[in-house]
Amino acid sequence: MNKLRHFTIIGKNQIGLISNITKTIFDSGSNIINTNIKRYNNDIIMSVSAEVSDKIKTNEFITNNDYYLIENNLNIMKDLYNNIFLKVQLSNSPGIIHTTTAILDKFDVNILNLNAYTTIAAHSSMDLFNLNINAEIPKMMDLYFIKRKLIKDLDDKYGATVKLTIEDMN
Repeated sequence: MNKLRHFTIIGKNQIGLISNITKTIFDSGSNIINTNIKRYNNDIIMSVSAEVSDKIKTNEFITNNDYYLIENNLNIMKDLYNNIFLKVQLSNSPGIIHTTTAILDKFDVNILNLNAYTTIAAHSSMDLFNLNINAEIPKMMDLYFIKRKLIKDLDDKYGATVKLTIEDMN
C-alpha cells in the first residue's frame, strides 16, 4: 500500500543529481506529488512529497553517502498546528520583515515559507512592500489575537495602514 511521505534531501549540488534521485524514486514504484528544489551556495535542498510503498524506506533513495535524507512526519504536525497564509502590505520601510517575524516568534509560529517583494502602488506610485508568509501556528493559539497584534505593532511602528490577510489553510 502506498502512502504520502514527506522528506528532504540535502547535499552538494552536482550535474545529474536531481535526475538520479528522481529516477531512483520512480524506479521504486513511487510517485512524486510535489517537490521544491533550492540551491544554496554549492549545496542543494530538495523537499519531496511522494506516494511511497510501506515496504520502502526513504533512505534507499540516497545512494551517495555525501547526502542526507530527513523524513518529515507531517501527520504529527497536523495534530498540533494549523497551517496559515499571512499577507502583509504597507508602504516600504526598513525592518518590516524583522518586526513581523519577531511578533510571530513570540507566538511560537513556525515559518514554512517567506516571500518579500515591492510593487508600485497604482494611484500614488509609491513603493508598496509585500510580505507573504506560509506558517504553522499552534492549534491552541487564537489566530485573531495574532492578527490584532500584528496590525497594531506594524501600524504603530511604520505609521501606515496595514493590509493584513490571514487564511486558515486547513
